[in-house]
Amino acid sequence: MSDVNRREFLVQAAGALGAVAILPAVLPAAMILADALPVAVIGCGRQGRAMLDELQKLTAAKVVAVCDTDPKALAQGQRRAPEAKAYATHTELIEKEKGVKGVFIATPTHEHKQIALDLIAAGINVYCEAPLAHTVEDSRAIATAALGSKVIFAAGLEGRSNPVYQ
Repeated sequence: MSDVNRREFLVQAAGALGAVAILPAVLPAAMILADALPVAVIGCGRQGRAMLDELQKLTAAKVVAVCDTDPKALAQGQRRAPEAKAYATHTELIEKEKGVKGVFIATPTHEHKQIALDLIAAGINVYCEAPLAHTVEDSRAIATAALGSKVIFAAGLEGRSNPVYQ
C-alpha cells in the first residue's frame, strides 16, 4: 500500500466532494439514466487534475470536455480524460458543448469570476473551487448572478468541515 500524504488526501477528497456537490439534484435521475451526466473541467492544473481523477471514478458523470489556456496543462488534463474534447478557452467550451450539464472551475482564483458568470448566464450548473473569488466584489457578483438564476452553484468549501482543520 502506498503512502498518501495529507495534502494528496485532501486534494483527492475535495475532488470527490466537488463532484458530488454539483450533482445533488440530478444525481438520482442520472443513476436511472443509461447515459452518464456530461460534465466539464475548466482548469487542468493540480486541482483540476485531481477533480478529473475523481470524476473518472463516478458512473453517474462523464467528463466530455476539459479546458485550459495553458497547452501543457490542457494536455495533462486530456490524458486523464482521453475521451473529452479539449478547449483553450471557457467561452469556446460554452459555445460548442451545448449538452454539458455541469462544469467544475479549478482555475486560479482571479479567473473564477468571469468564468462563473459566463457559465451561469449560459444556464450551466457550476462547482467553483475555493476560494470563490479574488475580491469581495467579485464574490458578490458571482453570488448575485447565481441567486438570480436557476442553476445549481456550489463553492468548494467542503474542506472546512474536515476535522484536520478544526
